[in-house]
Formats: sequence, structure tokens, C-alpha cells
Amino acid sequence: MSVRLKTIFLLPIAFFALASFAFAQDASKVFKKASRSVVVVYVYDDEGKNTSQGSGVVIGKGEVVTNCHVIENGEKITVHTKTGQPKTATLFRADWEKDVCLLNVPGLKSKKAKIRPSNSLKIGESVYAIGSPEGMDYSLSAGLVSQLRRDKKDSPPIIQTDASVSSGSSGGGLFDKKGNLVGIVSFVLEEAQNIGFATPVEWIEEVRVSGIETDSTISSETLIAGFRLLNLILANSLVDS
Repeated sequence: MSVRLKTIFLLPIAFFALASFAFAQDASKVFKKASRSVVVVYVYDDEGKNTSQGSGVVIGKGEVVTNCHVIENGEKITVHTKTGQPKTATLFRADWEKDVCLLNVPGLKSKKAKIRPSNSLKIGESVYAIGSPEGMDYSLSAGLVSQLRRDKKDSPPIIQTDASVSSGSSGGGLFDKKGNLVGIVSFVLEEAQNIGFATPVEWIEEVRVSGIETDSTISSETLIAGFRLLNLILANSLVDS
């Protein structure tokens, strides 16, 4: 009897070990592929003082997407890759209501991310965040799609995830298990654990087409108006079931 009990007990342990190993292998592959498209964004004031740091994702030749709040009040912006020298970046399109800003980075040679529509995601899918939380460059965290929140039935969703993100993760990429970019990590729910949000990748193209063409500094007052819209979407969102 004791031998049989041990055998039955060991089966779920073995299954759990194999599942954990497979998950770790997936995470390693995602990081190897996706991190090549992630950059660190540094912001400086008019005196050359570093005022903030965030993340960004390469989406085209010399083109990086980040959150507008990452470059708030910045007079100078630089982009740092894993292996290359820092590159000077300039803002060229913005939609602060969506908190999506596009940077022009001449000479940037990093590989662009492959994009998968956020609308194709399912609740429960594995996702991986790569960014620079609290200044810890190129950090990887893993989690699930916890919920997909929309303001309209067929609109691209704001992605809720339990992948660990914090200050500095903003502007970084949220990737699926194949290393495809599915969202831009944007904000977390204060005073809660493991409730983070990423804006949909569909918004990137919308900003390319209809975003405000600008090279001016984004002010705190402008961003406050934008966050009102995001808060409104979350407060009144339709959820997937």
C-alpha cells in the first residue's frame, strides 16, 4: 500500500516539474528574441540632469514607441540598446490621451519587434514583460493575460496582466510566448498586487496615422488630461468572458 501511495503522489510532482521546465524554456526563448527590440529611455532637463528613466520598443527603422509619461517634461531624450552606444531621440508623434508617443532615433540599428494584434489575445495566455523596472535594465517578468478591457465591443483592449511591472517598466514591451509584441506596458493599479496594464499595439499605428506631429516637450498638465481617458475606459470597461 505504501509503495502505491508513493507512486500516485509522485506523478503530479513529476508533471509540475516538467511544466515548470517548459515554462522556463519558453521564457528564455522569448527574452532572447524580444529583448533585442527593447531599449532603455533616459530623459534629461534643460540643465542636462537625468530626471527619469523608462523603456521603449523598436517598431521600425529608427523608430521607437514609448509612453508619453516616460518623457514628461524632457528637454533631451536618449535611447540605450543592449550593445550599442546611446542615441539621441526626438519626439515626432504623440497621442497623450492614449499615452503613446513615437520617437525618431537616427542611426538606431536594433531589430524591430514583430507585432501581433492585441485583439487576438485570449484570457489566460502567457505573456512576458521586458523593461527597466526601478532602473534594473532588461528585466524579464512573466504572467498571464488576466483580463481584456475595452470601451467598445470590438475596440482593441487594454490588457490587464499579473506579470510584475513597476516604475521604469513603462514603455516596455509585453510579448506573447513566441516573442511577438502584443502591448506596451503602461501603468499599474496603485495599492494592489500584480495588477498591471498594457495599451494595445493597434494604437501604435493609429498614432502613426493620426497622432499629433510634434517635437515639443510634453507637460504634466497635458498628461493629466490623457490619464482621465484611460481611467474612464477602465472604470466603464467591457470585459471578455
